[in-house]
Amino acid sequence: MVEVATIKKLPRFSEIDDDLVQLELDEAKEVVDHSGLPKSVQDRAVRMYACHLLTDELQQADGLQSFTIGPISKTKLSPNYKDRFLKQYEDLLDSYGLNHSRGRAWSVD
Repeated sequence: MVEVATIKKLPRFSEIDDDLVQLELDEAKEVVDHSGLPKSVQDRAVRMYACHLLTDELQQADGLQSFTIGPISKTKLSPNYKDRFLKQYEDLLDSYGLNHSRGRAWSVD
């Protein structure tokens, strides 16, 4: 089981409130429980997905740039926004053939 202290060892997340880290860990566990990943890699998957959720939280706090010109508004991600954790989670799903977000191909003979 992944602990709050494990996530907070990463410098990016060290200052985040423990309750928020726990909330995202709980959410990540729900996602991973339904992912179909083997039990042997689920803790790793929970850690990666929780870090992805926390990265998203941080990005929402300071990674958005908004521009308004007359009646037109545009919001975009900061060019510094990096989420290696989502890529790692998706790579793990890929390695077990479970990543539905990247599409699937079937052959009918």
